[in-house]
Amino acid sequence: MSVPRAALGVALVAVLVGCTANASVKAKRLGPGHYRMVADRCMGIDQRQLEDDLASEAARRCPQGAGPLEAMLPVGSRKGSLLGECLHGRALQAEVRCHSAAR
Repeated sequence: MSVPRAALGVALVAVLVGCTANASVKAKRLGPGHYRMVADRCMGIDQRQLEDDLASEAARRCPQGAGPLEAMLPVGSRKGSLLGECLHGRALQAEVRCHSAAR
């Protein structure tokens, strides 16, 4: 009987760690140098945190520089858990266009 309890304990720890982890940011390429990104936080305090997460991802995706975040829209958070410890999940979607190398 101790094996199932140990497995349950490991699963519980994995769920808790996944929820309290830093923001997850996903990006989808819409076209050359044009991305739609979503930042999702379990403990989102305010929108500024999510905007900072998106700006960091835009800088990573656009080596020549990124334009301003556009079309910002709050979306449903995908952070969550089976036990409900992620009560303050927030997510924000935005688009960004990269500056081209030829200027």
